[in-house]
Amino acid sequence: MGGDGGGAGGRPYKVPLVPGPTASRDVKALHDAYPSPDLSPAFSDLYAMTQRQLRRLLHARDDITPVVQIGEGLMSLWGALKSVVHFKPISVTSGGTVSAAFRRRTRVLCVANGLYGEGFADMARSLGDHLVDVHVVLFPATSAIDVSAVSSAAREFRPDVITAVHCDTPTGLLNPADVMRALGALAAEHNALFIVDFVSSAGGAVVDITDWNVDLGCLGSQKVLGLPPTLAVATVSPRAWERIHDVGYAGYDGLLQWEGVGQDGKVAPYTHWWQGVAALHDVLVNLNLNDMVKRHNAARQYVLQRGAAMGLGLFVDDPSLSSPTCTAFRVPAGVSWATMNHKLVHEHGVGLGGSYGEFEGNVFRIGHMGYLQTDLKALQAGMDAVERVLNEL
Repeated sequence: MGGDGGGAGGRPYKVPLVPGPTASRDVKALHDAYPSPDLSPAFSDLYAMTQRQLRRLLHARDDITPVVQIGEGLMSLWGALKSVVHFKPISVTSGGTVSAAFRRRTRVLCVANGLYGEGFADMARSLGDHLVDVHVVLFPATSAIDVSAVSSAAREFRPDVITAVHCDTPTGLLNPADVMRALGALAAEHNALFIVDFVSSAGGAVVDITDWNVDLGCLGSQKVLGLPPTLAVATVSPRAWERIHDVGYAGYDGLLQWEGVGQDGKVAPYTHWWQGVAALHDVLVNLNLNDMVKRHNAARQYVLQRGAAMGLGLFVDDPSLSSPTCTAFRVPAGVSWATMNHKLVHEHGVGLGGSYGEFEGNVFRIGHMGYLQTDLKALQAGMDAVERVLNEL
């Protein structure tokens, strides 16, 4: 997808600057042996401690519940949507006859200025057009969200759910905190749940789910946190729990069965990955958010300066919208991204990212997310290689 192939011969890159999964630190907990998590109170204690660290990372209130599931980050998006959207008819028996009684259609308003924002709409539609109404407020993928336009759409559409993306990674755009705050306030005004994807921003940029009034937040382990793509985190507000109970979805990716896990010895609904949760806890305990935000901003600034010096066109209209975790440049005219990428990988051992959909072949991305990929020496080596390859093409 998007020309993000692995290193030569399938080996790891010498200089990994892909926008996720990121280069992973060797976290000791990943290799430790643990007893069965299904039976040991120690796992419940570990899970609860990890929840507390996630609240700290995301500026969450104590009544916000982080749920840690086994799965790639996208699982948290699916689980959030399916847990709060009535997408199945209910059967009613009357006089011995079973008839379908459909619930009121759930209205999902998707705010999009990028592929992942539109992806929320695709996911919601897949739950069934007969029970879910989806409206997309679409903005160019190069520019900011106009909250007034979203407000007008919300007044007319009267949503039950509003979705948004903090960092739309395929195009390297970060929606500013004031926009996220305004969207959260708008959701509250309409008594709608606010679902936010911050999979590729949390830890590298400030994510404040209390200030933004986020009801369901979505995070993955494979981006800034620098772990394998094996854990999905959803944060759940009290309002969201009410809707989750009303919907009653209890599938593998659903959130319903996770309520109370980590409290009073309640175990996870399926066998959990003790090593993964322990590794997540270790990363979070040792993460200084202020330092990480500064580190990511410095990486962003370095990449922007090097790109400008090379004459590369930034994809977003305004540099202030360029994410501290991922920078997207336009592929120069007359240059084949496939050729450029091949030379970077096979001649220099540098792994960058292409893009997807309408941007495939036209956009390439520098992934400066996580501790290892924000190292300025690694970024210098990567940008030096980009400069050499472009001079050769």
